[in-house]
Amino acid sequence: MLAITLPTALDADNLRTILLLVVVGLLVFGYLVARLVREIVVKGVVLALVAIIGLVLWNQRAALGDCIDDADCTCAVAGFDVQLPSATERLRCG
Repeated sequence: MLAITLPTALDADNLRTILLLVVVGLLVFGYLVARLVREIVVKGVVLALVAIIGLVLWNQRAALGDCIDDADCTCAVAGFDVQLPSATERLRCG
């Protein structure tokens, strides 16, 4: 699988924070859709998509936290192998 090395400024904690902010943004977007869209079918479809994407991102955030706690050199985020900058500094990651 394709391995992506993140920039050193984007460490694991920053990535988890970004994922949390995206989930919060999705909640705000869902609220706006619920308040502004009048057609019930469109509202239902958009809110279902927002809920699914939010759950997937929350799951990825939790999986990233578990991967960091396990001290792995490479973690998977959204199907991509991501090598964390803090992991590259470890001796066993080479």
